[in-house]
Amino acid sequence: MIHSDGASNLHIGLGLLEKSGTIDFYPNGGRDQTNCAAVKDKIITGLINIVTLNIDELEDISGCSHVAAYKFFIDSIENPSCYTSYPCSSIEEFKLGNCIECSKKGCNKMGYWADPSKDSGDLYLTTQVNSIFF
Repeated sequence: MIHSDGASNLHIGLGLLEKSGTIDFYPNGGRDQTNCAAVKDKIITGLINIVTLNIDELEDISGCSHVAAYKFFIDSIENPSCYTSYPCSSIEEFKLGNCIECSKKGCNKMGYWADPSKDSGDLYLTTQVNSIFF
């Protein structure tokens, strides 16, 4: 699972932060993605854009981080080295630099090259500014 636009229930994100697979990848913490606007209440913002027929803003603001999951997956096919992920208990621990090593099983790669025999559970990574969002 690639969590690219999750939020707590109070912030109404378009995706989930809750673990939902054998391997759950959280690029950039699983919330707002690089090159995408950080928007709280994305569903409400999206509904307003639909009502006002502002489709361009709907795609640009409300959906950017959400569609990043499939863009990461597609990009991972040709660029597997970009998506090395590390086991960690939370994004806060990852940001503190407490999760920079993999287990004896080995680091896993987010996307096409994910391997169930390598690290599993909650895996975190930081992505670079990438042309897949332009």
